[in-house]
Amino acid sequence: MANENGNLRKSLRVLELFSGIGGLHWALKVACIPCDVIAAMEINPTVLETYQYNFQDANVVRKNLEGITAHEINELNVDAIIMSPPCQPFCRTGNRLDTEDNRTGPLNHLTHILPDINFKYVFVENVQGFEVSYARDNFLEALRKLNFQWQEFMLTPKCLGVPNSRLRYYLIGKRGDLAWKFELQQDTLLYNIPNWNQPEFMPFQKLRKEQEALIFLRRKKWKEICAPNNFISKLDDSDTPFCVGDIIDWDLSEEDLAKLKVSASVIDKYYQAMDIVTPFSVCTCCFTKGYGQFVKGTGSILNYDLCDKDETKEGEANANECSTTTTDCNLSKCGNKMLLRYFSPKEISRLMCYPEDFKMPESLSIKQKYKSLGNSVNVYVVAMLFTLLF
Repeated sequence: MANENGNLRKSLRVLELFSGIGGLHWALKVACIPCDVIAAMEINPTVLETYQYNFQDANVVRKNLEGITAHEINELNVDAIIMSPPCQPFCRTGNRLDTEDNRTGPLNHLTHILPDINFKYVFVENVQGFEVSYARDNFLEALRKLNFQWQEFMLTPKCLGVPNSRLRYYLIGKRGDLAWKFELQQDTLLYNIPNWNQPEFMPFQKLRKEQEALIFLRRKKWKEICAPNNFISKLDDSDTPFCVGDIIDWDLSEEDLAKLKVSASVIDKYYQAMDIVTPFSVCTCCFTKGYGQFVKGTGSILNYDLCDKDETKEGEANANECSTTTTDCNLSKCGNKMLLRYFSPKEISRLMCYPEDFKMPESLSIKQKYKSLGNSVNVYVVAMLFTLLF
């Protein structure tokens, strides 16, 4: 791969910390960054099983990062450190204990040893709330000691045309003597990606065309399977945006559908708290690790009874969420409450922009799959940021 001057780029040596199921590794692949992931370190054996399942030759290390040393990392001779630390200390459900939370221990330790590590690039992902945390302040202070420059973002996939709202904090940084591809606004938290709408910015255009090609193939399959239904005519408009139906498995067996159906008792009890979407919806709620166990605030429910396909309403947009379209789902009209179902893990992985090649071990329960995905990243958003960083 050539750099901006037309010269061949050196393959970067990347260290992936808090690696989870490998979302950052997938983003490197999607962005076509020439690199070698030297090691992927994580304490959770369940997510490491998925990581190894997808990257069979990877050096996957189960490790409590609170015990790693600067010397160990320097021995790896890495160019870049990419990470997605535990988010619970910074979110509402974790009581926002910040650096006082025991789960912040590994990040606190890494921040402490960071100035003693030799590297050129850094990437961090976390939840909304991290941007106002002491942990973030301490991390930035460590970057200052290293003479790094950085840019911080708050981004949701919805703002890149993906039908999912998942607002997250991102930081990209590099050594002070390295050039940037855009004008830094280091004291400003950006809510959009620089150069996103500039056709001449080729890395973005390549990623966008690949995404559009994938949507085209998924929609073609959708049309083929659902052709006998009148509602499919709504897809004839070439301007129809990326929507929920583009990620749905339309050919699920009755047995698999039955496993995903929301029970009548759950509907009766929690219907008012559900975020219900249709195949034509252009946004879904953020999917969390509690999806499938809890209803409120864990992710959207799919209404696949198309009798009320036109009864939609616009959700309210606020500073933290993009506008969403959710179904009104008039159950008395549909007459069948059982046509509400959960999204499958595979469908959620598509909403999080994992490639079709991504798979999860069959040995994992559906609960484990939901939990693993809920703690992961949106591959498309991260890939876009990697094109800016490297």
